[in-house]
Parts: sequence; C-alpha cells; structure tokens
Amino acid sequence: MSETADEFSVKAAFMVKMALFIDWPKQSNVLDTSKKFVICIKKSEKYYQKLTLWSQTGQIKKKPVIIRRIDDHLSNLTPCNILYLTNPENLNHYLTHAQNNNTLTISDLPGNAKLGVLVNFIKVNNKFRFEINYGEAKKQGFSINPRLLKVAKIVQSKGEG
Repeated sequence: MSETADEFSVKAAFMVKMALFIDWPKQSNVLDTSKKFVICIKKSEKYYQKLTLWSQTGQIKKKPVIIRRIDDHLSNLTPCNILYLTNPENLNHYLTHAQNNNTLTISDLPGNAKLGVLVNFIKVNNKFRFEINYGEAKKQGFSINPRLLKVAKIVQSKGEG
C-alpha cells in the first residue's frame, strides 16, 4: 500500500490510541516488569524515524516509549509490547513469536488479520480504518474494550467459523 508521511502519522496515532483500549494478558510480565513500553517495527526506516520522533515526548499506559527496529532475527524482538509488521516476509514466524511472548501484532497489509495479525490497518473510501481479529486476540489473552471493537471491522482467521 503506497502512502504518504501523513498517512503513516494517522496510523501511528491510531496505534498509540488503540493501546489505551487494550489490556495485555494477565500472565504477561512484559508490561509489569518493564519501565518502558516497547514498540518493535520490522524493516521500515520511515516508520521507525516517525515513531522515534514521536516517542521522545509520547507515553503509552503512563510509560515512556522505546521504538526498536528489528530485522529477520528474533534475537532483538523480546520484549516488545507491540510488534508492527510492515512486510509479509516470515509472517508465521513472527506471529508464533508474538503469541508466545504476549505481544500485540499490528500490520497494514491486506488480509493479514485473517492470517492471525491482531490489528490490521485498512483503507475504506480513502479513510483509514482497522480490522481486529477478535477471536485470535481473545485466544491469546488480550482484552479489548468494547468501544474499540465497536469502531473496528471484526474478522476471523482463515478456517474459523
């Protein structure tokens, strides 16, 4: 999906606001032990720069935000509160890691919510919206505020119901 810097600013704002309406799994020590809220982003220099600039003054869940760019190795992926996937390479690999580490996955690639990403940005009538794979989020122990669900398109993973 081709986009402008302003379009990513909208996505970044959505991502930050969404986190306020999502509770991580109770067994998650990511939020409890960390004094920072960590957003990992896969292979996107422009997204990384934009989020890093915002994180210098921003907070999520009353914690300062750290932006970490990751590559194709999982060694620098833990702990992340949010994993923002910007390309389809090794999607299942990252989803499995995220599930095992109570990491909220976000993407902006068509169809990714049906593949197991928890939140996926979509464009409808030239406006940004998002879809949530609620069944997968619930299965992983995330609790999503009904107000957020009300404005999202709810999708199921392929092969479900």
